[in-house]
Amino acid sequence: MTPKPVQWDEIARVFQLLAGIFRDEGRTELPPFDAMPSEAVDAACDAWCQELSLALFDAPLPPLNIRSWMLVRVLCLAAMSASLAKQQEPSPGPLTRTLVERLLIHEWHGGLRHLWPKAADDSQAFSL
Repeated sequence: MTPKPVQWDEIARVFQLLAGIFRDEGRTELPPFDAMPSEAVDAACDAWCQELSLALFDAPLPPLNIRSWMLVRVLCLAAMSASLAKQQEPSPGPLTRTLVERLLIHEWHGGLRHLWPKAADDSQAFSL
């Protein structure tokens, strides 16, 4: 059976849900808005994103040393996905491991990593 394509608003809800779990169950706070993750933290986040992509809804909380940066990633992805939904962009396809990795790893390194402090100015992007 072929997985059903998901719309951007559905993807935004998934990442908002993950952010809520990280924030509430993991008692995670955002890092300072003028901070950037180190290369080692980014690499650890990438590895954890690969694990997350295998069990999106059953994954444990990220390790404590990367939890705040994972919160940033999922919030940035939620905001990006919501924006794409408002622009009525076509579905990126089914919510597969490949798509989750592309969003959480490649989109992060492709530009969201450097845009996230600017996104913090948009209070809607980081509210749950």
